[in-house]
Amino acid sequence: MKYPVGYVLNSVEELGEAVKSCRAAFVMFFGRTCPYCRAFDPIFRHVGAKYADLANFVKAEVERFAFTASALGVMGTPTTFAFVDGEPAEALPGFAIAPVFEQFVQRNLRSARCG
Repeated sequence: MKYPVGYVLNSVEELGEAVKSCRAAFVMFFGRTCPYCRAFDPIFRHVGAKYADLANFVKAEVERFAFTASALGVMGTPTTFAFVDGEPAEALPGFAIAPVFEQFVQRNLRSARCG
């Protein structure tokens, strides 16, 4: 299933669907009170919009997805994970400027043979 860029996931089931329904997916773990998350959100959405036809770009609130975030090794927010074929492929911890985030996206899309 394709999700709108920046969609905030509501359940673990939605997370599973988001990362498995595309060859590649990007999940930003964020905190509601995190200033770096708020600063990174427009970058995540802008870059995501450029590649929305190739991958899902969704968000997961770290408190709601605490078990999943812990299992993935999320130590702070924002942390963006690239998933390839439903499996975590690479993490990008912290705030990233647009060119750095776009390189991360392109690298993982190539890995997924999506672009």
